[in-house]
Amino acid sequence: MSMSSISHIKFVELLKSSINYSDHGLVSFFDETNMELLVPTKDKLHIYSFDKQTSSIHIKFKSTPINVKFSPDRKFVAVQYDASSVSFINVDSGTESNLPCKKNSKVLDYYWASFVTMFFVTSQGYEFYQSTTNGFKFVKEHRLAVSWFQYSTVNKFLVLAGTTNQLSYFSFRANSLQKAPKTLDIDTGEKRPITSNEIFIASLYQELYCVYVNYRKQELAFYKVTEQITKVSLTIHLPTPSPVRFHVIDNLLIMHVLDSIVISFVYDIRGHPSNIISTEEIEYLLAPPLPLQNDLRPEDIKFFQPNLIISQAKGTMSRVGVNLEALGENFGNSPLVAVEFLLRRVYGKAFLQKLLRALILEREKLVVLSAVFDKLNVILATMEVRTSENQQDSPPSSGTPIRNSLRRARNLTGSGMIQSFLRTSGDSPLNEAASSPQTLTHSHSAGSVAGWIDENSITDLAGTVAAGGLLGDDLNLPRKNAKGLLVVEQSDLYSYVFSSVEEDPNVGYKYLAAVLMEYIRSLHSLQIPVSHYVNSVMIRHLVRYGRYYQLHQFLQYHVVNDSLPVACQLLSLETTYPPAYQLALDMLKRLSSPSQIVEVLLVRTQVLAALRVVRTYKDEKLIKTSRLLEAAWATEDRMLFFTVYKYFEQRKEIVGEDCEPYKTHFHECFSLK
Repeated sequence: MSMSSISHIKFVELLKSSINYSDHGLVSFFDETNMELLVPTKDKLHIYSFDKQTSSIHIKFKSTPINVKFSPDRKFVAVQYDASSVSFINVDSGTESNLPCKKNSKVLDYYWASFVTMFFVTSQGYEFYQSTTNGFKFVKEHRLAVSWFQYSTVNKFLVLAGTTNQLSYFSFRANSLQKAPKTLDIDTGEKRPITSNEIFIASLYQELYCVYVNYRKQELAFYKVTEQITKVSLTIHLPTPSPVRFHVIDNLLIMHVLDSIVISFVYDIRGHPSNIISTEEIEYLLAPPLPLQNDLRPEDIKFFQPNLIISQAKGTMSRVGVNLEALGENFGNSPLVAVEFLLRRVYGKAFLQKLLRALILEREKLVVLSAVFDKLNVILATMEVRTSENQQDSPPSSGTPIRNSLRRARNLTGSGMIQSFLRTSGDSPLNEAASSPQTLTHSHSAGSVAGWIDENSITDLAGTVAAGGLLGDDLNLPRKNAKGLLVVEQSDLYSYVFSSVEEDPNVGYKYLAAVLMEYIRSLHSLQIPVSHYVNSVMIRHLVRYGRYYQLHQFLQYHVVNDSLPVACQLLSLETTYPPAYQLALDMLKRLSSPSQIVEVLLVRTQVLAALRVVRTYKDEKLIKTSRLLEAAWATEDRMLFFTVYKYFEQRKEIVGEDCEPYKTHFHECFSLK
C-alpha cells in the first residue's frame, strides 16, 4: 500500500452506530459489569446498550446519585448517594436496603464479582460481601490506605495504590479476591507517586499486563503479571508527551493521544517491529497515527473498556472499531507478515481468505505461497481436524449415497446415465460429485462490514455479554490452537479461495495447477490427509484443460487421495475420459467398497459382473436381493434373470415383500405347465 493511499484510509474510527441519550439528561453512569449506560431521572432509570433495545424502569431516587449499577441477575439496582454506603433497590418490589462500609472508610466504587458476591473499593482497601436471603454478609477485607485504584471487570483484576510506587494487586479465585504474594514495583526513575492515568490493565494474547506510561522516558513499559513475579517484559516507544488512553480490540492495543484532537495509534505486541510506515523505526506500530474523529475533543470524553467512548457534553456513547482489512493490506510487500497478523485475529479468517485470493490472482511467487501454506498447515496439524476430515473422506459402510444418486438416473441409458451419476448441480461433469463445503456458514466472517470490527462484535461472536472477553467455548467461535492462532481448514480454502479463482482466465492453467500442488505438498509434508474438497478442485482443473494424462499420473501415484467422492467424480467423467471409469472402480476396490462397486456395475447394466462381486463377498450383505433382481429383470434378458434368481434361491435369500413381484415373474416365465 502506497503512502498516498494510506492517507485516505482510516485504521481506527468511531463506528456509526452510536447511542444518543441526551433526551434524558447528560448525567450518566457506565455499568462495566453489564456493559450498559444508565441515565437516572427523577423517577426512572433509563438503560442504554448496544446489545439490547433502550428500556427504562421506575425507580424513585432519594437524591442525586453518585453511582448506579445493576446486579448481574438484574434483580437489584445498587445506588450510591454518599461516600459512606450503597443502597440496594429490589427492581420488582421497590424495597430498599442499605449497606454501609466500615468505619472511617469512604466508598470509592463498588463492583459485582458474581451473582452472589460484590465488593467495595474504599479509602482503606476493599471489603468483600456475599449476598444472603437477609441481605449482605461481610466475608473479608484487605486494609491499605488507598490513594487510587483500577479494576478490570474483563479480567477481574484489582490494583490498589498506596502512598508509594508499590502497587498491590488482587485476582478472583473461587468467588474471592486473592492477593498476589508480591507487590508490583514500578520503576519511575523519579520520586513522585504514580497516578491512575499512568497505569492501564490490559489482557493481550491470554496474558495479563500492567502497562505503565512513563512520560519522562517516553515509553510504555509492559509489566507481565504472574503469580510469583511481575517484571517488565516489553517496552514500546511513546511518540508523544501528551496524555494517552487505551482500548484493547482483538488483542490490538489502541492508544489514543489526547492532544488538541484525539490521535489513535494501533500496536500489536506480537507483531514484527515495523519500518514500512515511517523512515524511523516505531516498534510494533501497525499503521500511521490518524485522528479518531475531527470533532472529538479530549476534554469532553471518557474512555471505557473494551472499546467505548462516552461524551458527556454531547450525550452520546460510541464504539471504536478497527479496520482489519486495511491493517492487513498495510503490510505492503510482506504477505507472510500479513498472514501472521491475520492469524492472530478473531475475525481474521475472512480477510485472510481475501488476501490469499488476491495473491493467487496477482500470480504471487510460488515460494511465497508455499511459505504461506506451510504456516497455515503447521497450525492445522496441531489440531484434531484430521480425524473429522478423514471421516468425511472415508467410504460409508453401505451403498446408500451412490444408490440414491443412481435412482435419479435409473430411467436413463448409456452415457446419459453415467453423466448424471452423482452430479449435484449444473450440466457439466466437471461439477464435484460429492457434497461440497460451499454451503458452510462462517459466523466469523459475518460480523464485520467492510473490514471493520469492534470488541462488541467479538463478544457477540463468543456468545457472551462480558465486555471484551471471550469467555468459555462457543460453537460459533472460529477454531484456534493452543497459542490462539486461527485454524484455517482445507474446506475454508476450497470454499473461499480455490473455488473462486479456478475459473478466472487470468490465473493460467499451469500457475493454478502449481499452486494446488504446493498446497497438497504442504499437507503431505505435515502428514495431513488431503480432503476430497481439495482433490476435486485439482481434478476439475485438469479436466477443464484436457490434461488427462497428468490426471492419470496423479491418480496412479496417489497424489490425489483415494476417497468415495473422488471415485464418484471420476465416474462422472467417463464420457469425456473413458479410462476414468476403470480408475474409479480400482479406487473403490482399494477403498474396500464392494457395495459401491456393485451399484456402479448395476447402473451400467452389468448385472452378471455385479453378481460375481456379490458372490465374492458372500459373507457380507452388500445389497438388497430385490435390488439385484430388479436390475436383472429390467435387462429383459430372461436367462440372466433366471441365473440371478436361482443364485439367491439356493442361498434362501428371496424373502420379504420386496421380493414377491420377482417370485411371480419367475414362476410365470419358468414354471412347468
